[in-house]
Amino acid sequence: MDFTSDNICGVSTEILAALSLANEAETAAPYGADAMSMTLDQEFSDLFQRDCTVFPVVSGTAANALALSACVQPWQAILTHEKAHIEIMECGAPEFITGGAKLIGVAGQNGKLDVAALEKAVRHSGQGCIHRSQIACISLTQTTDSGTVYSVEELAEITNFAKKNKLLVHMDGARFANAVVALGVDTHELVKGIDVLSFGATKNGAMNAEAIVFFNKKLADNFVFQAKRTGHVVSKARFLAAQLQSYLANDLWLQNARRANGAAAELAEKLSCLNGFTIQTPVESNLVFAHVPAALAFWLQDQGVGFYSEESELLGCRKIRFVCGFSTASEKIDKLSALIETYEPVVKAA
Repeated sequence: MDFTSDNICGVSTEILAALSLANEAETAAPYGADAMSMTLDQEFSDLFQRDCTVFPVVSGTAANALALSACVQPWQAILTHEKAHIEIMECGAPEFITGGAKLIGVAGQNGKLDVAALEKAVRHSGQGCIHRSQIACISLTQTTDSGTVYSVEELAEITNFAKKNKLLVHMDGARFANAVVALGVDTHELVKGIDVLSFGATKNGAMNAEAIVFFNKKLADNFVFQAKRTGHVVSKARFLAAQLQSYLANDLWLQNARRANGAAAELAEKLSCLNGFTIQTPVESNLVFAHVPAALAFWLQDQGVGFYSEESELLGCRKIRFVCGFSTASEKIDKLSALIETYEPVVKAA
């Protein structure tokens, strides 16, 4: 039983069919000049109800790092949450691809940035000082790395703050679909004030396709050269376009996210009824965080259950993360719950 992440799941059958269909063409123009790739700008513009420019890439790290490289100069800085993926899980890729721009981690409850913390960070940043990196961008994550989602109102507060301070806004949307489903709002409501979005698909049913979506189209000027320079202009780009087209068609992306979120809610409900499990953060998407006794966490791993685990601030506990995907079945959740019920803590003799 593996709950390590949502990218352990396979590929949606609809997307596999789209890839097969794309392969039937005897030839197609390379490097994004094919017919399918040429339609992506319009398809995403229709989705978000605003004009945009789209560049498909093969990974979320590439999407984030390249998007940020369009937002900042090497001598500038990016404000992000201290637990954000770009800060702790991308091996310095944003700093490398931007040519050295500095990431500044900002604290925030449940994985979210808040305006008060951003104001403090800007106030103490030394804006205008020749000796300090100059803040030029805010990067927020939707869904957050804690599994929570920003409301429309929270996003508006941050983007208004950014505009007031002449900062660009990047959104890491690796799990953007899960946020849309969780909030139940029109997609365009979640990108108001956003300059560039890393639109995720791989975690939610695609094989290896993400999209960099520029709403601030000035940032897309000459971007293709940066993508090429860093090795991210794909030769047979039609196979990325085929995945993204199929992902959006008939709301497959939302259907998949709805299943993943539903599975996480089901899992959280079962775990909360079991001895030793304390749900850590609100379960608003497809991620479940819990505090459990360390002995139980290690026992589960010994039983072959896959999940991320780290030290907890609670004495004698571990903080664990379970992630559900679009193909996580109720039977898998029931099996995990049944396994946990067989656990018998070892009681040390007095």
